[in-house]
Amino acid sequence: MAVGDIIVVNDKMQRGYSYELVAPAGKGIAKDFQPHYSPRQMLEMGVFEGKYCNDCRDEFPATWFKNAKISDVADPALN
Repeated sequence: MAVGDIIVVNDKMQRGYSYELVAPAGKGIAKDFQPHYSPRQMLEMGVFEGKYCNDCRDEFPATWFKNAKISDVADPALN
């Protein structure tokens, strides 16, 4: 994905929604926003029982999901 791309969202939460990517990943974020973990790190830890973001993977960078702990059903053991 690159700046200027139109991202089309079709998941369980939204259908037919789209937006333009206006900043490179990780850029243009408020300076006081300093999370402990990146989205990639959270997915690698199995955040939200491995179920969060399963149906919207095309909307986010593929690198976030390379080593993600993903489950088809919520799995509390992944937290």
